[in-house]
Amino acid sequence: MHIVTLLELEDEVGFIFPTEIVAWHNLTTGDALELVEMEDGFQLKKAIEPIQP
Repeated sequence: MHIVTLLELEDEVGFIFPTEIVAWHNLTTGDALELVEMEDGFQLKKAIEPIQP
């Protein structure tokens, strides 16, 4: 388990992934993640389709 801290990023909120998580899941800057809300929290999944801004 990894714990992250929420950060204020201008007018949004974000967090920084631990380096080992980025490497394990082969993530890079610009990757799109899907936020899935669940009854007991949420789950992040790598998005299959690119997300359009």
